[in-house]
Amino acid sequence: MIKTKAELRADIEALELERRSFMEEVRHGTGEFNEEEAKSKLADFDKRRADLEKAFAEIDKPEGGKEGITLTNRDFVEAAKEMRAITIGGNGKINQVQQLFEGIGEKDDILNAVTFDYSDNASTNIPVLEPGLEEPVDTAEGGSSINEDDEAEMKTTEIQVYGLASVLGVTAEALQLNTVDIQSKLPELFRKAFRKKLHTKVLQGSLISNTQKGVKGIWTSAAANTAGITQLAANQTSIKCSDLAGLALKVSGYDETFEIVMNPATYQNVLSDSTSGEDVKLYKEGLIRSKEIEGVKVRLDAKAPKATTAGSILAVAVPLSRFHVGVAGGITITPIKVKGDSKTYFQAEAFVGGKQVSDTDLFSLAVKTSG
Repeated sequence: MIKTKAELRADIEALELERRSFMEEVRHGTGEFNEEEAKSKLADFDKRRADLEKAFAEIDKPEGGKEGITLTNRDFVEAAKEMRAITIGGNGKINQVQQLFEGIGEKDDILNAVTFDYSDNASTNIPVLEPGLEEPVDTAEGGSSINEDDEAEMKTTEIQVYGLASVLGVTAEALQLNTVDIQSKLPELFRKAFRKKLHTKVLQGSLISNTQKGVKGIWTSAAANTAGITQLAANQTSIKCSDLAGLALKVSGYDETFEIVMNPATYQNVLSDSTSGEDVKLYKEGLIRSKEIEGVKVRLDAKAPKATTAGSILAVAVPLSRFHVGVAGGITITPIKVKGDSKTYFQAEAFVGGKQVSDTDLFSLAVKTSG
């Protein structure tokens, strides 16, 4: 039985949830398996996802069983003359999107931990019950005076995508004389450029001015949740081990898995904490050995902000799986010719947006504000 696109998309999402659940078991040591079994199961997840994505892409293939068109440099030259676009990365829109963002996800990279929502739409709605149901009340047999929950509220958070674009100029000699293999090089060059941009945005991006479009980064959301900010002591511009332990303990009781994200330079200052005591020594040993403190993982990322001015956030505790990135459409590369210019300009475009499900998800450490 041939499945529809909606059914295949549901299968992919279900498989991703299964994979995340398995990774949680591996991380917390609750499953009964050895390292080789874990590697084998992860490889099986990858194969199953690849098969589902291939089936998804097959739906959009033209009739006749064609595998697609092999593009040469001459095709790019002719396309530029005709002012038309060439789409790279497969025949179907979703296949293009996934190929683009598979290039982004690297081992231990923060983009591998957030959640991606693939859609052809300009926005994605995520229902949120916040802050959660109250505890049930004790009820006697036959009781009828049960009050309505007045704490929880059903909300909707919306991810609205915006455009990312990059332009690369290629000389006529490179195209006409075939000195550059445009067909194989351009997609990878643009993937790397888009990866760098999205990586930075997830950490410190802001929405487009006066709109809700774009990527609202982790640091931006943390700053918005003033109730979750713990300020360091006066005149203290670096985190001490006790500060970091306090942040870890604050989130260790939640049912979501939190990670503490910080810049390597900020982390180095933590290790330089000169406070004496056996607890500081043990905390440092744990950080160096396993990048954990009080059972909470510490994730280092060079793109995380590291400013130490008054009010600056130095570290954020966040459940990364609750950061959603919305992706609409695919990456399209359009060759453009300009009158009087022998170069061909290749413009790549993609549409993304992203935010934390709720700003109240985030807790942080910040340099004390002045005054």
